[in-house]
Amino acid sequence: MRVHGHEAQLAHVASRVVHGPGLLPRKLDVPILAPHTGRVSQPSPDLLVRRYGQSRRGAGGGAGRSNRLAVIGSVVVALLVTAVVVWLLVRQTAPVATATVGTSRIVSDSVVEVDLTVVRSDPSIAVRCSVEALDGTLAQVGARDVEIPAGTDGHVTVPVEITTFTRAEQGRAIENSCVAADS
Repeated sequence: MRVHGHEAQLAHVASRVVHGPGLLPRKLDVPILAPHTGRVSQPSPDLLVRRYGQSRRGAGGGAGRSNRLAVIGSVVVALLVTAVVVWLLVRQTAPVATATVGTSRIVSDSVVEVDLTVVRSDPSIAVRCSVEALDGTLAQVGARDVEIPAGTDGHVTVPVEITTFTRAEQGRAIENSCVAADS
């Protein structure tokens, strides 16, 4: 019987079935292993000290205390790092100011004027907000960044002209576009 060239394996299995497992000749290049007794030998303490050095427990007996202090210190450091990362993320995602457009007027085929209202919690911070002009299909046809200087009023309305490359139908503030202006 020939199956993908494995006739030698089939002959070996057939020989074991006919003759039994003990009747096959042993290969001479395979070493004979000693029977396992189930016991594990213990290395001598002197050998371990020579190989790995003196253990900390054997020196002072305070290894348990130092391990506890290391774990507590690691937990405290991990909590501090986590708190700093969370604080930085929250601080970056909080908007400096919000901007809305009250009215928009079409001045010409290439200019639209909007009244931009900026509300900021800290008026001492100068902000930069973005406004855009949109056509009838709400495609952007113009945009501009507007700097609002630092002042005392947290609620500021300024007129802004936006130059467009085609006729605009409306103007609006770009959502979440207000950032602290570079000094």
